[in-house]
Amino acid sequence: KSKITSNKMFPVHFPWYNGLNVGGLISVADYDTANIRHLELVRRSSDGSGYKPVQYHSGNDLSSILNIRLEPFDHLTVQLIEAFYPAEPITVTGQVQSPGEYPLLYGQEKLNSILERSGGLLPSANMASIIIRRDTLTIGSDDGNLVILPGDIIDVNRGSGMVRIEGEVHKPGIFEWKPNMHAKDYLDRAGGITAFGDKKHVVYVDPYGKAIRLGRWFNPEVEEGSRIIVSEKPITEANVMTDRFQQISSLVTTLVSIAILANTTGR
Repeated sequence: KSKITSNKMFPVHFPWYNGLNVGGLISVADYDTANIRHLELVRRSSDGSGYKPVQYHSGNDLSSILNIRLEPFDHLTVQLIEAFYPAEPITVTGQVQSPGEYPLLYGQEKLNSILERSGGLLPSANMASIIIRRDTLTIGSDDGNLVILPGDIIDVNRGSGMVRIEGEVHKPGIFEWKPNMHAKDYLDRAGGITAFGDKKHVVYVDPYGKAIRLGRWFNPEVEEGSRIIVSEKPITEANVMTDRFQQISSLVTTLVSIAILANTTGR
């Protein structure tokens, strides 16, 4: 057999027959000679020690190599001027003018370009409601400059109009989003942090997946579709607090008993 490879396809083996030459192999492999940049023919050495190049050709005139007779196990490498690369598709679903499958136009095409090609967002959606699914990951983009990769699925959802509060608050749940409200405003709406909540570990997760811990000097304006998560205090710290409550309760009970006893004795 003879083998041929190129930047167009994986190695392909062809049956060898007496009289087969380079030009015949190229014809059988369905190459256009006008689209060939380089040709290299490699042949097994007669002593079986390995392979060695027989001829290497670069340029427009291929006549010097096309007529070379092939031998069994010859390997011909073809470098094409224009290799064929199939379109790499991505999918857009949901709240755009024209959802569907789109081929990437170039290697670094960004989310904004894809949204523009799909007709733009409907009034029911916004950048915060877009989720890009990539393999097992979910990604967001606050400015649309995220580079889109082949196979990405862009889900353009309706704006939720909601903010979710989770963890150690008195009333966790989903709250209506309103503009110009900050994270601590929503914590107040949820009844505040419980005795078991850790005020040092309150996390704001924006709709694009970025998580930031709140602090005394950091109280961000909340975007639609965000989450606020209040962690539970470490077990040791919670146990210390429980012990203190028990000690105070015991002390109060003792003081009340003494007061009652003193009052009874006084009578």
